[in-house]
Amino acid sequence: MGLPLQPPFPPMDALSVAAIPRPPGWLYEPKGRFRHGTRFLRWRADKAPRRCTMDQMDAAR
Repeated sequence: MGLPLQPPFPPMDALSVAAIPRPPGWLYEPKGRFRHGTRFLRWRADKAPRRCTMDQMDAAR
């Protein structure tokens, strides 16, 4: 018996940038989701949202 699937979520407008910790083993799935919950570190006022993409998550592996 597995958990029920979650419905797709609507995309959000990128208005702010949040920093999250990079755990050892980097638990990010290629499907665009994190495998486990992550923590919020701080807001990144020094980066524009358009400069932050999911492609950077793949490059950090």
